[in-house]
Amino acid sequence: MDLGAALLVFGISCIALLLLIRRIRSPKRRLPPGPFSFPVFGALFSLEEPLHHHFAKISKKYGPIVYLKIGMVVVVNDNEMAAEVLKAHDLEFPNRPDDEFFRIVSHDWNNLIMAPIGDKWKAMRRICSTQPFNNTMLKASAGFRELEMKHTVRSLFQQSGTAINLQEVFTSGDWKWWISSGT
Repeated sequence: MDLGAALLVFGISCIALLLLIRRIRSPKRRLPPGPFSFPVFGALFSLEEPLHHHFAKISKKYGPIVYLKIGMVVVVNDNEMAAEVLKAHDLEFPNRPDDEFFRIVSHDWNNLIMAPIGDKWKAMRRICSTQPFNNTMLKASAGFRELEMKHTVRSLFQQSGTAINLQEVFTSGDWKWWISSGT
């Protein structure tokens, strides 16, 4: 056996040993029942297509709450149980992943979609519901939106018969057309 294969076997056995020791030392967690799972892959190999039929089948076997060892997935297949879980853990579900990628995309959590639930998110939501998206503002901007749509449709008709890059049409940002056209 060459050195690379020996190191691979040694590494895998060390990881398995550490997982076994951790499982023995950790206090028993009270988790719902679930199907058999492999040490590294969990219950991934037991899933069947279509998933909703598979979840219905395992809920008949294990009950309304099933623990699948795929990450940390708990499947709730009963309406009353789902309502109870969502009431008890309502703030855990809407939280976004605390990941570097999402932090960068959301500009340090400064947008409504990716911000974690808290005071900052509530303030942004309040501003969005009272300022730009209320009925008064929507009615005030209806004329402009209608003119922009007419311009877009007119420019598409002028380019008919040729290949049109819709990304350029919808992101052109040409806002001065309606001043000069007089429409």
